[in-house]
Amino acid sequence: MMRQALLAVACVALLAAHTSAKGVNMGKRPHRLNLYQQSEWFFNHQPVTPVNSVPQQFNWCDLGNGTSYCTASWNQHEPRYCGSCWVHGTLSMVQDRLKGMKMRAGDLAYDVMLGRQTLLNCAAFLGYGEGCNGGEPLDVFKYMAEEGLPDESCMHYQATDHMVFKKKGHKHCPKIGKCMNCMPTGDDVDDFKCWPVKQAVTYKLTSYGKLDAGEEPMKQEILARGPIVCGIACPEEFVYKYHSAKRGGVYIDKSGDTELDHDVEVVGWGAEADGLKYWLVVGWGEEADGLKYWLVRNSWGSYWGSLGFFKLQRGVNALQIESGDCWYANPEYSVETAVMDGELEGSMYGLEETKGHHHDDDDEDDDDEPTAVIQSQDDAAESAVVITVTDSDNNDGEAQGQLAAALEAELAAMHVAERAEAAAAAAAAAAAASAEQQGGVLIQEIGQLLPGGGPVVGWVRFVPMQLGHACAGMRQALEQVWGLVTPGAAADGVQQAAAEQQQQQQQRVRRSWGSVVSKRMFGGPQVAVQ
Repeated sequence: MMRQALLAVACVALLAAHTSAKGVNMGKRPHRLNLYQQSEWFFNHQPVTPVNSVPQQFNWCDLGNGTSYCTASWNQHEPRYCGSCWVHGTLSMVQDRLKGMKMRAGDLAYDVMLGRQTLLNCAAFLGYGEGCNGGEPLDVFKYMAEEGLPDESCMHYQATDHMVFKKKGHKHCPKIGKCMNCMPTGDDVDDFKCWPVKQAVTYKLTSYGKLDAGEEPMKQEILARGPIVCGIACPEEFVYKYHSAKRGGVYIDKSGDTELDHDVEVVGWGAEADGLKYWLVVGWGEEADGLKYWLVRNSWGSYWGSLGFFKLQRGVNALQIESGDCWYANPEYSVETAVMDGELEGSMYGLEETKGHHHDDDDEDDDDEPTAVIQSQDDAAESAVVITVTDSDNNDGEAQGQLAAALEAELAAMHVAERAEAAAAAAAAAAAASAEQQGGVLIQEIGQLLPGGGPVVGWVRFVPMQLGHACAGMRQALEQVWGLVTPGAAADGVQQAAAEQQQQQQQRVRRSWGSVVSKRMFGGPQVAVQ
């Protein structure tokens, strides 16, 4: 009995140990790499030239003299949980490199926060990532290189993804999911219109690739070109107890977890002194080479770790960070430059070419998507999407998709309206064709009704569509012409008692019938009698 109890206790302890070591999935999907050929892991890849004099410490966020090439940190877990570490870690790396490129080039170094929500909305439609269900840095690279990505001013982070649109039947990412703007229609700020932005400031990639495994390739890439993004394991001890780390906050992994399930940005490295001090016969000293670490940015908010960063033991493959799942990418900012150079100018409806300038825009319209893009301020009222948003205390997370759902409902209504408008246009065209045909008949009738009968009108030069519309729409005016003639004169003759009056009317008609028809029906010289 005692033996069975001891075995039970041992099993529970082993289960607890296994549970504590098990990784917490934050959204990385390393199996997605199997969807790509290894040749697709690289684009314009040019390995860095190794240098021998690598410093003992280097920090992209602290280059000395108060210089930092780092942008702000994010939190992937609010306003709801979303497994989007693959987006956050990768875009942090790209936008920090972008800032460094601009500063080194002497360009205006406005910080750029790339559009996380735009990527979550749209990338999966092209097969790149699975939204809040995970992805890989390579998915981000593929989308950015092909489509370009706007900054976060186009769309705030909602922790939702493409499924908001896919559930509505969309087969492609709608324009409203890429970049949008909203403005009130009057004094009530809760009554506003939203519309897709025609063209946003977007950023693409000029190269990307995968690094070799090990400490040195990582350091060489960071030193030469900027931060990198790496996959790591996430044992619960690391997720919930990082602040309990000793020795200067350097996390020492003892979990044995080997499952890569989180992507983070590595911005530098350093070493913590062990604090080993010693006396010499002639003086004293201190051990300089202490515990080595990577300086890493997480995406769990600034309240986690050390203002959102953490130190991870370096050189021992802690949390599998040196196992070979690290990536780099180099961005470009040609659209931003075009704005600064005056080739493009911005408006509430997006970027437009300035007069005398031309800038290539290879963002093609989707053929089968409802289009609600504002072309100019003049047609804003007709093209805008009306959205009404109300406050809600919904605690089950559905409120986070309220805006996107409202946008989709309005887009569906616009699609129905477009179909109705097209049907009305087709009916109008058919009516116009009928009117054109009827116009010719009416002209013949006029000729037959004029005194003397026969084709008195003669050959008439006219614009057929205008003639048809005028004839069909001017029967009242034609009644005046009808009143000037006696229909019986064309076939049966005129009664003898009215012969004198009819002769007078005939003279008036022959002098003025052409001008009457022309002026009343066509407004001018479109009709001429030969």
